[in-house]
Amino acid sequence: DSPAVYPLHTVEGQMRLAGDVAFHLRDYEAALGYYRSVVSDFKQDKSWKHAAGAYEMWGLCTYITGAPRSEWGRCMESAYEHYLQASSVRHAVRAVTLHQAMSCDFKGAALRLMKVNGELADSGLKSALMLEQAGQLYCSAGSPRKGAFHLVLAGHTFNKLGLKRLALNSYRSVVDQY
Repeated sequence: DSPAVYPLHTVEGQMRLAGDVAFHLRDYEAALGYYRSVVSDFKQDKSWKHAAGAYEMWGLCTYITGAPRSEWGRCMESAYEHYLQASSVRHAVRAVTLHQAMSCDFKGAALRLMKVNGELADSGLKSALMLEQAGQLYCSAGSPRKGAFHLVLAGHTFNKLGLKRLALNSYRSVVDQY
């Protein structure tokens, strides 16, 4: 089951391009219409990464046009879920970061980062960075003990990787709590 490819001579490719051009020309309402209409085609073809990208842009357009938080939040959540379904962790992290910046929901962003972290094949540098970011988000959300726990885990992971300076930074950030 390989994902579909949409060159410019396909209707889906042209619709996505039209949405992107409208977005760059700051015609967010038109872009929104294009993204909204093309996402169902991508989902029908089981092209999860393309669907996620369309959802992400749909969410950005609705946010910029001042739509209710529930609408753009649902779009960004769908983008995140579809990126995970497509095993595109890097793009899922981008969707989480954008969603967090749009909503200022620190705890929700930390939870989504931890879910993405669970999808990683290795427990290397990416994992340590996500643990560190989740810890900082938990601290910002008013959960200092949970944040400290994740920061200590990040420090431990950095230490296992031989990144002593980064490990010390993680440990230093929580020393006041202990």
